[in-house]
Amino acid sequence: MALGLHIVEPKGKAISYSLRGDMLCRLAQTVDMTEDHPDRPRNHLKAWRLYRRMTQAQLADAIGSSKAVIGHLESGERGLSDKWLMKLAPVLNTTPGYLLTHDPEALPTDMLDLWNNIPDDKRADALAILKALSRTGTDG
Repeated sequence: MALGLHIVEPKGKAISYSLRGDMLCRLAQTVDMTEDHPDRPRNHLKAWRLYRRMTQAQLADAIGSSKAVIGHLESGERGLSDKWLMKLAPVLNTTPGYLLTHDPEALPTDMLDLWNNIPDDKRADALAILKALSRTGTDG
């Protein structure tokens, strides 16, 4: 089980962390979430919902909420608290940090989807295999 931590620092900067076992992983880079960038979305919830081909009503049903609440979360009228991030991320098959900072269209989501589908007890093996494969390209 992963535990999440979302910190909003002074001046509106947000950082999300995930605690999985004894490893603390920084999931998201610091992102400016202030009003200084009105053209930048406050989060990428809508992009992830559309990427997963869900309507607001479907997402709301999946987390036990309403379509109106999803609309408020997507628009930034309502903040994405830890509670919301932890409910939404699993349904959208992503991480809380990615909901805040990454547009799914700009990510190698096929790799992320594969990683998310690897059982926790097999991830160390998967990482070792990937490291071995990455070395074979540089060793000649």
